[in-house]
Amino acid sequence: MQGPDTSGWTSVYDMRLSDVGVVQIDVSCFHMMQGGGESRDQVYQRCTLSLKRIGSKHKGERVVVVTHGGVIRALHKRASPNGRAGKIMNTSINIFHLCDGDKWVIKAWGDISHLDETKFLESGFGGDRTSG
Repeated sequence: MQGPDTSGWTSVYDMRLSDVGVVQIDVSCFHMMQGGGESRDQVYQRCTLSLKRIGSKHKGERVVVVTHGGVIRALHKRASPNGRAGKIMNTSINIFHLCDGDKWVIKAWGDISHLDETKFLESGFGGDRTSG
């Protein structure tokens, strides 16, 4: 099975999707809680460590990471420990700048402007009480 040809697609941030490499993360080193799940602290550690590794491997480059709200919420907590992520809309664009040292900056949060011309229904997002 072959996916669609994305070579000509661009985003609102004018980046060709074909210019973005695929990164696979080995999560086998993270232990599960009894019953098969992770604690919130384990999720936070896994997510932030993964993004730090990606950032270190791709210094000076723009990288696209596609994930779900739980991961985005953990990354927000790392970048803004005293802030609240609020509702995380599906398909939203969230930009994190990982600076030298250990500083993270949120450059964009919850941007869904790429949906403006699609006439999407906000009620169609679904998700839990904190997702859109």
